[in-house]
Amino acid sequence: MSADEDKGAPAPILKTGIWYQAGSYRVRSLVPNVSIAPSLDLPVVAYKKYESDFCGSEGPIRETPEGRWARSRGWRVDDQGTFGPLTVVSVLRRYDYQAQFCGQVDGRIILFDHGKPIASVHVGDADDEGQVDGLGVRANGALRLTNMWFKPFGDLFVEGRDIEVRPLPRSDSICDGAATLPNVFGKPIAQARSILGRSGWKADPQPPPVVTKNPDGSLEFENSDDYNMYNRGFKEEKNCDPRGFCEFHYKRGEIKVMLYTQGEEVVQHYEECQTK
Repeated sequence: MSADEDKGAPAPILKTGIWYQAGSYRVRSLVPNVSIAPSLDLPVVAYKKYESDFCGSEGPIRETPEGRWARSRGWRVDDQGTFGPLTVVSVLRRYDYQAQFCGQVDGRIILFDHGKPIASVHVGDADDEGQVDGLGVRANGALRLTNMWFKPFGDLFVEGRDIEVRPLPRSDSICDGAATLPNVFGKPIAQARSILGRSGWKADPQPPPVVTKNPDGSLEFENSDDYNMYNRGFKEEKNCDPRGFCEFHYKRGEIKVMLYTQGEEVVQHYEECQTK
């Protein structure tokens, strides 16, 4: 495979806020650096496979005819499913294995109408590892779109014959409307913590990290990242992993929320709702 063949295809240059015709639908993006472009086909590519095939293990779950078609064109299928009248398939040209994680090249989301591709969603440059990757939660009438670090970058709406990528809302309604969680995606954890505090969310302290004192008086940490965060006053943190993901716990009444950071940037949240 030549270098040119392996190079990701550039994202289409489209103007933010302008409608484009895609089959029988209109599409537009209201998010800078995110495009949704009419795409009536998917080019055939040659898939580059690593010897270990470590990246992108795939199972048969939620397989769709559209996903199988994309795979037959040489693309790797990362996620797939239906959203309203459309089938949505997340694909990438190839994985790019690096220490501790798999990057990706030329990720995009393909929208299908009755089995035929009509549009694709692109984020940033084709060789940027933070591209469009996954299909997140369905909430507030939208499908949340995420990058490979699970960080949301926009909400996809289908209303009649209009398909639109909109910016993330200022807050999310969680636990069937029982609570509101401010949008802190992309913010440093210290800033996110302050924002949550002003909205009534409190830090939920976790067990302190394990520290062992050696005979020579030196300290040995089971997880040095956990220890450093705890020492900085983040008593709600636990479970930093080698890829740089850390977990922070907060609560409001009986509802609990876990924020996940990559580095110190918030990339995702999950909630534990009160159960009767």
